[in-house]
Amino acid sequence: MLFHAGLDRSGTPHLTSAQASNNLYVVCLAAVMDRDGVGSSLGALRPQFGMSSRAEFRGHQSSERMQVAVLAAAMDAGLRVGALLIDKEATRRQSETTDLPAPADFQILAAVALLEQFIPRYSLQALWCDEDIKGKERQKEFVTAVKRLHRANWPEMHLKVRHSASDSSDLVQLADVTAYGLSRLSRAEVASSELTYCLEAIREDPQNVIIGPMAWEVGENC
Repeated sequence: MLFHAGLDRSGTPHLTSAQASNNLYVVCLAAVMDRDGVGSSLGALRPQFGMSSRAEFRGHQSSERMQVAVLAAAMDAGLRVGALLIDKEATRRQSETTDLPAPADFQILAAVALLEQFIPRYSLQALWCDEDIKGKERQKEFVTAVKRLHRANWPEMHLKVRHSASDSSDLVQLADVTAYGLSRLSRAEVASSELTYCLEAIREDPQNVIIGPMAWEVGENC
């Protein structure tokens, strides 16, 4: 089975940030087999929430009712989720005498660490990534690492990896909503029972790869 996936993040990659609201850093993959079908389902939701046909679904500052609708549509389409939740406060406590990765490096390290757990289980046909990684050289470094990893696990499959603005990819938007929801669930900040149910179902589904919250192991991928 071949999956199409989007990758996005919630929170900041600054491991030394002491702001409580930014304590969790979440890297998330949202994968489906029928990319066009999910796109059609999400497209049908936009007018229900007064959105234009090209408006972007985001977790931050969107209603929990909207988040439920987006997640439910994706789950109905066979959503597979990979997520790595890094507890930055626990990382700082564990690594008081060790230099932590710079934010730009950590963005790549954390994403690759998640993919190392996800790709052996699921072969990807295409991966769309939000442009959080800045600079063509760093994006190229990440793409090379992902393709090498995928080829090692699925040598007969060709993987397309692209960085793009989140408003141009429904799968990146789906990853954003999922990452934000899992972060809020871990911080006990979800209000509605419906959204709690969706997110707990994602966390408990053995077909998904949910790691953490945990401290980042300095010197190792994960």
